[in-house]
Amino acid sequence: MATRGMVTAGTLPGVALGYWIRVVYLHDVEAFRLFVGFVLLYMGYRLVSELWAGSGRVVDAVSLPGAGRVEVLVAQVSRVELVFRGSHYRFDPRAMFVLALAVGVVGGIYGIGGGAIIAPLCVTLFRLPVYVVAGAAVASTLLTSIAGVALYMLAPAPAGVATQPDWLLGLLFGIGGLVGMYVGARLQKHVPQRALHVGLAAVMLATAVFHIF
Repeated sequence: MATRGMVTAGTLPGVALGYWIRVVYLHDVEAFRLFVGFVLLYMGYRLVSELWAGSGRVVDAVSLPGAGRVEVLVAQVSRVELVFRGSHYRFDPRAMFVLALAVGVVGGIYGIGGGAIIAPLCVTLFRLPVYVVAGAAVASTLLTSIAGVALYMLAPAPAGVATQPDWLLGLLFGIGGLVGMYVGARLQKHVPQRALHVGLAAVMLATAVFHIF
């Protein structure tokens, strides 16, 4: 709950600022593509560096007793501690709020709310397991995406800058996303954390290269 609250509280105001940056400074398609590419390149780099250094403190044995259950030991403004699959994790909710705010700005520029960005960053910067982060990322994506759609529909934009959503494309994204989220949620607990890290890194780096080059 602490993770979800900090992520949502940070990303919501960030989305509004990100929208303003997008329509004022990044309305050019090429500039936007470069921005997207370099953000994904950085996140992919972080994941790869974690894997290369072997510093991911996550137990991959999905058969451990209690696998898939998170036990919260401490939930304070300055500290959250939890146990998952036999490993102990600690993070500062205030630092997560600042990260979520920055991610909200990036997500507002993207137009995706930020949930897809916050998950890999929480994994690499706070060294939290994907399973713990996933719920917070999905919840924040729902709320911030609604806020983002409202901004792009109703907020003023400079002359000549189109911000109205493409509803057909959005519907296709939504259908594909719902199916993918259902399948991913069912499979996630049975996939080793390292494999999830590798998959995230591969998708991000491939997309980054596509956008940049």
